[in-house]
Amino acid sequence: MTILDHDVPPRVMASEYAATAHALEVVAEAGGYPVRAEDAMCAVRRCRSDASGKTCFLDSDDVHAVGRHFDWLAAEPGLGLLTGVAGLGKTTVLRHLCDALPAPEHKIIYICDTAATPAAVYRNLAADLGLAPKHRRDALWRQLKFEVRDLIDKQGIVPILILDEAQHLGDDFLVDFSGFLNYAFDRQTLLTVWLCGLPSLRTRLELAHHKPLRDRIIAPKTLRPKTRDELLAMLAHGMTVAGGDPKVFAEPALEVLYRASRGIPHTASHLLRLALVHAHDRDRNFVDEDTVLAACDELGLITPQQDQRQDRRGSHAKSRS
Repeated sequence: MTILDHDVPPRVMASEYAATAHALEVVAEAGGYPVRAEDAMCAVRRCRSDASGKTCFLDSDDVHAVGRHFDWLAAEPGLGLLTGVAGLGKTTVLRHLCDALPAPEHKIIYICDTAATPAAVYRNLAADLGLAPKHRRDALWRQLKFEVRDLIDKQGIVPILILDEAQHLGDDFLVDFSGFLNYAFDRQTLLTVWLCGLPSLRTRLELAHHKPLRDRIIAPKTLRPKTRDELLAMLAHGMTVAGGDPKVFAEPALEVLYRASRGIPHTASHLLRLALVHAHDRDRNFVDEDTVLAACDELGLITPQQDQRQDRRGSHAKSRS
């Protein structure tokens, strides 16, 4: 569990909740006392977003579905696809699932530098496997495939490759990668791979020249924005883990939080942090609607009131036409 450093003054309580930028993880410090603005700013600066374990909130249907498919591919190697808009916690979910695997039996290889050439991606894979990468593509392929087979057959280790930000992978790599996954005349699949990225990745894989790779995907999953209940459950979970009381947030403030963030935990994280700072500046030990609206304004987020005005203008325009 990640909380504020222990030497933060005791009065800095009720000061920090964040659904982290990677979503589904919660960093919190809660209580019931007013705090000074300067203490709050210190707390926010020092709060880290590397929570794991019991602070990771995974209680939603789509995340459970990803977990089931992840466990399946960890046992039976294959190709998985995880997509969703930015800020939903795709990387966080995969990291949590990887951390839950028994380390001696699995080797996790994580690559996020995907805007590189195909050769660079393969060289990064070789380096993460502890190899000195060969220079020629055919030699590099043989080297990687030999190492993967050696891990499985001789060491009893299951390699799992996570290619994050996969929407940046070039078409040439995606075409090439299908061939790389071919073992023993395609009779055998040795490497588990997860392609993780924005919805544009799924759209690109629908193109005809990517059909060989698309046909290998046996676990295509999509994360969606959180419902109101799911997002508020994340907040309650974080406060509970930190030993605090979720009622520090007024009900109208929670409604603004959900509607302004549109169910995106990353956005909710920034909004919550800033709203807490505004509450500290006003010497309050709770967060009300006005405080969240002020944070929305500072972040340039559309508030529920603005959303309603836009809807009315759209309705008027349709009626005139």
